[in-house]
Amino acid sequence: MVPVMVIHELEHAVPLARALVAGGVRVPEAITGAGLFPQVPFCPTGGISAANYRDYPALKNVACVGGSWIVTADLIAARNWDTITELAVQSVAAAAKKG
Repeated sequence: MVPVMVIHELEHAVPLARALVAGGVRVPEAITGAGLFPQVPFCPTGGISAANYRDYPALKNVACVGGSWIVTADLIAARNWDTITELAVQSVAAAAKKG
C-alpha cells in the first residue's frame, strides 16, 4: 500500500485500508511511524504467517490481520473444518494475548 492509495481510500470514505505486506515490510507501522495516516485503520494481508501475525495487533492502527495460513488448500481439500476452526480459534487467542 502506497500513500496515494490511502489518500484515495480516505477520499472515498473507505473505513479500513488493506495493506499488502510482502517480504517482511511492515507497511502499516512504516506509515504510522512517519506520522502520515495515524487515523487510518489497516488490515495487513499478504506475507502474514503463523510466525509473524502476532506482531501486528500491537500496532495502534491495525484493526485486524488477514492470513491464509489458517485455511490451507490441503485442509480445505480434506474438508477438515474442525482443524480449520481450531487454527482460527488458536490464532485469535494468541493475537489477543499479544495485542
